[in-house]
Amino acid sequence: MPRWHLALVAVLVAAPAFAQNPTRDRPGAGGGSLRGRVVTSDGIPARQVDVELSAVESKRRQTVSTDIDGNYTFAAVPPGRYLVTGRKIGYLPFAYGQKSYPGSAEIITIRADEELTGFDILLPRGSAITGRLANEYGEPVLHATVAVMKFGYTATGQRTLQVPRTLDWASPASGALMFGPEGFTSGARAVTDDLGQFRVFGLEPGEYIVSGTASEQGPDRSATLAQTFYPGTPNASEAVPVRLGLAEEATIQLQLLPMRLARVSGQVFDSRGRPAAYGLPITLRPQSSPMQGMSLGINMRDGGEFTFEGVPPGDYTLLVSPFPPGDSFPKQPGGPEFASTSLTVAGGDVTDVRLTTGPATTITGRVTVEGASPASFAQLDIQPVLANRTEQVRVALFRRDEMRSDGAFELGGIIGPVMLQVSAPAGYMLKSITAGGIDVTDAPFDPMTHGVSVDVRIVLTDKVTVVAGTVPYERLNIAGAGVLLVADAIPPGASSVRYVRFVPIQPDGRFEARGFPPGRYSAVLIGALESTAMFDPQLQERARLQGKTFLLREGERVSVDVPARVGP
Repeated sequence: MPRWHLALVAVLVAAPAFAQNPTRDRPGAGGGSLRGRVVTSDGIPARQVDVELSAVESKRRQTVSTDIDGNYTFAAVPPGRYLVTGRKIGYLPFAYGQKSYPGSAEIITIRADEELTGFDILLPRGSAITGRLANEYGEPVLHATVAVMKFGYTATGQRTLQVPRTLDWASPASGALMFGPEGFTSGARAVTDDLGQFRVFGLEPGEYIVSGTASEQGPDRSATLAQTFYPGTPNASEAVPVRLGLAEEATIQLQLLPMRLARVSGQVFDSRGRPAAYGLPITLRPQSSPMQGMSLGINMRDGGEFTFEGVPPGDYTLLVSPFPPGDSFPKQPGGPEFASTSLTVAGGDVTDVRLTTGPATTITGRVTVEGASPASFAQLDIQPVLANRTEQVRVALFRRDEMRSDGAFELGGIIGPVMLQVSAPAGYMLKSITAGGIDVTDAPFDPMTHGVSVDVRIVLTDKVTVVAGTVPYERLNIAGAGVLLVADAIPPGASSVRYVRFVPIQPDGRFEARGFPPGRYSAVLIGALESTAMFDPQLQERARLQGKTFLLREGERVSVDVPARVGP
């Protein structure tokens, strides 16, 4: 993964009023105080910045805003160790003592009766991508949507486009030592103006995939401006990333490609072999685009027939939904039925698509414990998650009944392949999951193949595995460092969620991870990772080659001396 760094010297020189040497004074009794100043990477005072003082050893924190000169003050601060972080929309969250992004923050020790001054923070502006969208004649494309994405990985190692987190919605670091990528959320998009221009701002350093999609088309529905990826391709796999450094702006020009629109038609039958009911909703959803507004929705005609007109090339999921609740819609015998399938539109019409709907499945099960049972199952959480990011399942129908005191549970409204994720109570870990007698602990399964219900057994154990260690301070000069733990062998086709983990290092250099399945693992010190990067198969293989190998047995606690090596 790329790691970006920022030399702060030039900016500090350009801002001579920016204090660089903190001072301490003890004038009298009472709590301590801390003062400082925030300056932007443009060399101007950062006004109305939220400055957070967070305790390292507890959840105690307080926030103040900077004044017109960028100054901030915390008064009556209880003695302890703290981190100070500045946040402002459009800027990177930066902490006192941080020299790069991602990077390490300096811990400030505040004693009773002590006044601390000169704890200044430099706040770099978020990166941005600007540009212009045009059609095949060079004319501006108005009201087009520009999406900025990153390649990430699913838990099975599949490379996929994901919408990155933008800094405008950055969450507090909550006392963490390292400040860097925090994962994927929504927000990285913009709409072109009357000149076809756009600006996506507040981005972290990294590599981005940019696409443009026209929202308004001409009267000729046989052709359209298709979703186009920079520098000019309809295929995301052929896109060229736009590379951004810290507080850097890139400008691009993107010409949307004209494409022939297709017709997608077919017929839907219910589980009894009869044509689906007239008016039943059916939706065609893009798989590669984060813009759910691009979905096409229609209602079926007589005989369960459907036709989508004007479909651009791409990969789609065809989803049949039941009627909304209400007396004005016909009821399906045996309850609502669903269907979904994947299809590809490659320029030509797609005809004779056949779907057969089926009822949702209910998972009924029980949790048992090897060892001493917990006093309550209240802290146990069981969640069905999509087995594949591109598989569109009506998760809105999912319901979960309260778990009984004997460990019995029910998950209703399950459609399509799922995996069960189990969060065990403190002092316990997952040992196995079986569905219909088949081991599905780390594998997806389709409950619908078992009929209207399937019996699931979840086994917990109180023999919890623990991997722990301490990274010497001299090794913590790696920006955003953490320990990557990777199993030497992950079952074929299994999710690697339980077998791979990126563990942040605590301020005192300690790290600890619990709940790994028994087996052989490798541990390596590595720079900051975005949320899905640990599932990159190549990164996992580098960790196995470079890391410290150790054997983890059931219920065992292992102390690991992590080598100070960082994957490229």
